[in-house]
Amino acid sequence: MDKETSGVMLIALNRKMASHLSNLFKTKNVHKTYWAITEGEPEKTTGEINLIINDDEKKQRQKSLTKYNKVLKINDNISWIAFRPITGRTHQIRKHASMSNFPIVGDKKYGNKNNKIIKFNKLHLHSHSVDFKGLNGDILHFKAPLPDHMMETWVKYNLPLKPDNDFFIGD
Repeated sequence: MDKETSGVMLIALNRKMASHLSNLFKTKNVHKTYWAITEGEPEKTTGEINLIINDDEKKQRQKSLTKYNKVLKINDNISWIAFRPITGRTHQIRKHASMSNFPIVGDKKYGNKNNKIIKFNKLHLHSHSVDFKGLNGDILHFKAPLPDHMMETWVKYNLPLKPDNDFFIGD
């Protein structure tokens, strides 16, 4: 997770769980949902962003896939989007949102450089929840509360903290 991104982070406390989680990530059986406030909005309510992104550290281009769900168009300038990264590339959601013309507000690296809308001082990208099967087969669900700067935005725009759905049913 990016250092500016808030939210759920998984940490294995023993080798057995570390091995289990590693396998789940490899087989794409860990489902992460991120909440973001974006400048602009995608054309479709739900969709996939399937773009090649540059990995600056590895000096290579990598296929990457992110699913999204437009939760709410807040006003003419900003929207609430839920993201689910399928691949796990560095800054994947931030890059995909920017490349798709609805950059995450407060993103100083990939955000809109024109500053044509209200300024957001901090990145509005939050790892809201993570779901996966535990060692015994039970589905484990972890979620994290919004950080203070995003909570202020939720209060300002009267956004629900418990939306009607999880956005990615069946994934």
